[in-house]
Amino acid sequence: MNKTELRNAHATWDGRTLTVDSGLVRRTWRLTDAGLTTTELTHHATGTTWVNAPAADDAVPRCDWYVYNLTPSGAKAELVDARLDAVTDDPLTGEH
Repeated sequence: MNKTELRNAHATWDGRTLTVDSGLVRRTWRLTDAGLTTTELTHHATGTTWVNAPAADDAVPRCDWYVYNLTPSGAKAELVDARLDAVTDDPLTGEH
C-alpha cells in the first residue's frame, strides 16, 4: 500500500482504491475499466457520507471524467503509474 501525509491530510492507494482525506472531507475512488470513479464522500464535521452505488451493469463501469461521444465505445482505461507525493507549483502555490 502506498501512503503519504501532508499536515492534516493523507492519501492511500492500494492498487484498486484511492482514498484522500483533507481532515475536513474524505473521498474514495475505485479503479474501473473506465478509470477512477468516486465511491464515497464523507464530511467529517457532520458525519454525513454520500455513497455512489456501483452501476447496475458492472460491465459498463462509471468514470468521473467520461465524456459522452468523445470516449470511444468499449474503450478501456489503462493505469500507467500511481504516485502519492506532496508537490509545489512554486511560486504559484505552496506545498499541496
